[in-house]
This record gives sequence, C-alpha cells and structure tokens, in this order.
Amino acid sequence: MITHGFPSFFITINPADVYNPLVKFLAGNDSDIDKLLPAEIPEYWDQSILIAKNPVVTAKIFNIYVRAFIKTMLGFNREQHNLKGRVLGVVKAHYGCVEAQGQGTLHCVVIIMTL
Repeated sequence: MITHGFPSFFITINPADVYNPLVKFLAGNDSDIDKLLPAEIPEYWDQSILIAKNPVVTAKIFNIYVRAFIKTMLGFNREQHNLKGRVLGVVKAHYGCVEAQGQGTLHCVVIIMTL
C-alpha cells in the first residue's frame, strides 16, 4: 500500500470445486470434458470422495481459477501496456492470500489497486 496506495476492491475467490467437472478429468478419468453431459458429472458425495482422495487435483483447479481471474477479469499487466483495463478498470497492483476453509477447500482473499 505504500507503493500503490489504498485498495480499491476487496474480493474473495471461492470456486465450487465439488461441482466442477474438471475434478473428474484431472483425477485421471478419460472423459472428454468438451462433450461432457450433465448425467456424467458425479453426485456431490462421489465428487467429495474423489476430492478427498486427490487433494492435489483440487489445488490444481484452484490455481487454474485464480490465474484465469487475474488474466481475464483483472487484465493485470505488470508493464502497464494495456491501459484500457477490464471489469474493474486498470489494475496497477493486486495481492492475494490463499486460505483453507473449514471443510478444507481453498479460497483466495484479494485486494486490488486500480488507477
């Protein structure tokens, strides 16, 4: 905050990994996620067991979500070549802290500084 000023936004990123079909795919299932039908997505309990047996898969999915958020929603660019900005305007800095929730899933608390 000394360098970039006070935050403009405070956001929590909390992807619902239990409902995500990528869990099944990254856990080793050979299904084609581009042609995945709703009936092929496991029930909540089955998906929870799959996540409990594969915590690294959950961390990978979380990483994909957070990176996609920073790239597409924030449009963050260290060199500030893109001064058009994205959803929240031109982001000059951001900081996020990853925490585990009570049930063990990850979420990220982010502060965002804009121009």
